[in-house]
Amino acid sequence: MGSHAADEPFVLIVPGALQELVLPPFALGKAVTVTARGLADDGAQPVSRIVGGEAMKPPSPIDLIGQLEAGGGLALSWTRRSRLGWLWPAGSEMPLGESSERYRGTLNGSAGTLTFETFQPQIIIAAEDLAGMTGPVMVSVVQVGDFAESQPATTSFVI
Repeated sequence: MGSHAADEPFVLIVPGALQELVLPPFALGKAVTVTARGLADDGAQPVSRIVGGEAMKPPSPIDLIGQLEAGGGLALSWTRRSRLGWLWPAGSEMPLGESSERYRGTLNGSAGTLTFETFQPQIIIAAEDLAGMTGPVMVSVVQVGDFAESQPATTSFVI
């Protein structure tokens, strides 16, 4: 508390006082209402939030890069991450943490939106699929998890 400025709001949390709220997967996207219960919470107001399921989502891919190929195609690659692989020793394969490896991506540009799916952390988009795409494009890739999609990895470049 000593590092806070005068009148700055803060929350004092007593170790061991927080309770984990475990919800089933079907609660994703639904509203949940909670009310504080404790000695000084007689007038506590209920608070509702939509369950976003962040703990159920795989981490977003990282290091998304795109490179134009000589034939006009676009090679995309990224590094997958996992809830089970935080230690990730050098030279070892990271555990997946999902029942299958799957990615969904979008490429937005001058000719509209192109979507793709792949089962590995890379894809080559053929030149024919990029027909009419010129100028700046935005690429985003999510990992499709067992219960939800990750936050997207994004990059942009010029075709």
